[in-house]
Amino acid sequence: MAITARACKVGYVYSHELRALSDLLPSNRMRSTFVHSLIAAYKLVEHMTLIPPLHPTCADFCLAHSKDYVNFLLSLDSKLAKGETPSEADLERFGLEHDCAPFVGVSRLSAAVVGATLAAARALIADTVDVAICWDGGRHHAFRDRASGFCYANDIVVGIIELQRQFPRVLYLDLDIHHGDGVETAFRFSPRVYTCSFHLHDVGFFPATGGADAAPWGKGKGVNHALNVPFRPGLRTETFLRVLSAVLTEIYASFQPQCVVIQCGSDGVHGNLGARGEGWNLDTSTFAEAIAILQGLETLPLLILGGGGYHNPTTARSWAAATAAAIRSCPIPRSDDDVPEHALWAEYARGSGIGGVGSRADQNDEDSVAALIERFASVEYHTMTR
Repeated sequence: MAITARACKVGYVYSHELRALSDLLPSNRMRSTFVHSLIAAYKLVEHMTLIPPLHPTCADFCLAHSKDYVNFLLSLDSKLAKGETPSEADLERFGLEHDCAPFVGVSRLSAAVVGATLAAARALIADTVDVAICWDGGRHHAFRDRASGFCYANDIVVGIIELQRQFPRVLYLDLDIHHGDGVETAFRFSPRVYTCSFHLHDVGFFPATGGADAAPWGKGKGVNHALNVPFRPGLRTETFLRVLSAVLTEIYASFQPQCVVIQCGSDGVHGNLGARGEGWNLDTSTFAEAIAILQGLETLPLLILGGGGYHNPTTARSWAAATAAAIRSCPIPRSDDDVPEHALWAEYARGSGIGGVGSRADQNDEDSVAALIERFASVEYHTMTR
């Protein structure tokens, strides 16, 4: 059932423990504190219902992962605390090396993130909120038997499977600059989950999947229920939103989702992947505008998740703006707004990488963008086998 703008209730997943554990992730140290502090400084929390994270069971984890992997992942804190070193064979088997090396707290963090997204999904199922926001979730690279890309447990898959208890058709929209490979793989055979990933596809860029030549996506009954929209480097917000709007219009018409999950990894925002402007050149209003596009199509129950984002002030600005957009009645903070005074105010005064345009040229010319729209926003492409 569509939700009227007047009746929209927004839930916000937060606890001090969740924030503290999320701050431990080596690739995102202190990011959670930046995000939640800025949202509180804008007084957005006052307009939302607090959703406490849950403590997931092994069965909850196993919605997305094998029991062997879950048992090993959840045992790491205890082993590391005792000074035990896991075998190299086990670490390699479960992908727990390189960018996903174990660290003290990884078991508790994984449980906290899964429990946070699970709590958000259950709040939507219970109809206590119409929009649930979980900025500490969104770990889209983890696979059934292994970690990948800074992602140890795939909370998104757990959340989507939980949502299917109430909503038979779920649309998953991935806006992270990296291809949402873990989520797509989990639902490759499902006609009940439509996965749509907008990402950078470039030589040597992780995870090197999701190119245009891979269509059609999905297998068995899941054929044509997965879509990858690959962009080139240097992408700007206006182009991104133009393609997003066109594609979503056709997905809504053909798939008719009953619930939407959106992953808002901010690593495509200028300044997030390095000072030289690598990747894309999105601005901090991008996710707020994307949420507005969704609300303009049909306001369905919505789960909003975080994801990538490696410059803390940039990510906090992006997600604060998206939070305000979800609330609707609050003014959306813009990139040139003064940041309210709070404990981390000085970090923004030092420069947050916002408002400028990266030095890398936009390789998404008019011809390539028109080709994407013609291919992926066509009625013919989105004709599906029921």
